[in-house]
Amino acid sequence: RKISKNQEVLEKEFSWIIGVWDSEVEIPGMGTVPIEAKYKWVADKHVIQVDITFGEWKGLSMIFYDPSDEKIKMWGANSVGGNGQAVLTINGNELVWTNTAFESDGRKSVGDFSYIKQADPQTFVVKFVDEVDNTLKQVTVTKRD
Repeated sequence: RKISKNQEVLEKEFSWIIGVWDSEVEIPGMGTVPIEAKYKWVADKHVIQVDITFGEWKGLSMIFYDPSDEKIKMWGANSVGGNGQAVLTINGNELVWTNTAFESDGRKSVGDFSYIKQADPQTFVVKFVDEVDNTLKQVTVTKRD
């Protein structure tokens, strides 16, 4: 069976992320909140489904290659009525997502977050700007055995 360009691109850039990953983050007023992210192939490896649990918040995203503009994109929705979409730019070992998100009340936010691949394939770092205090945060994520 022939491999499509979609499959080829996703395999090259994301095969390392397939699996279950754990982390935690400090949230003012909430303390340490656990994070679980499950990345799995669906649709014959044309899409990566991402299930994220962040405390009581849950999100579902799909990572896919869009042949119309030859970009990797992500679309998602969450358990509080929000949704978003992101476009990927690859900068060496840093995968930078430019994200446009909408809250359930329609408020829009635009910002970047990054996956930074590490020398140890069992970890990666997520870098983002915390919307609460507008500071740059980095969270190390570890692959579950």
